[in-house]
Amino acid sequence: MVRKLWLGMVLAGVWGGAWADEYALKLPGNVEVVAREERFDAAGHAVSGCGQADQVCRVDGFAVYGATGVPRSSLTRLVVKTGGASYELDTSGMYNPLLDPELAGSVGGFCYDAKNCAFRAALGDAGGVYAAEWVIRNGSVFRTTLTDSADVFRFFKAHLSPPQYH
Repeated sequence: MVRKLWLGMVLAGVWGGAWADEYALKLPGNVEVVAREERFDAAGHAVSGCGQADQVCRVDGFAVYGATGVPRSSLTRLVVKTGGASYELDTSGMYNPLLDPELAGSVGGFCYDAKNCAFRAALGDAGGVYAAEWVIRNGSVFRTTLTDSADVFRFFKAHLSPPQYH
């Protein structure tokens, strides 16, 4: 089951006001993933090198994944809910995710139990693709991968759920 919440606000009649899309995806094993993509407001950040071929695009000093120019949006929230537990996955540096409204085409994963899970995401498009992987081990969350490698993106896109070992 997928749900979408649209939050929009237009300030002073100018397009580009605040907006956010939030999607939820139910996965097997009573696992829910909630993702939130929000408009990126460059005025609230130190942005450098974006759109310059000889530099790395950075926001607040950190490399940007998903954009070569100033980002249009950012992945501000990725939460896994399972077995009464809720885990915030690290989304720092993840821009222009271009979330699929079905979310199933962007994120996948599973939980062995309420404290041990694995998830992947394949986000962005064209020159701004990137992939991420997280594990929840004994209730602690780790982002194990964040890369703009096209090879890793293609592999994760084809295999959104990490392998399960029994």
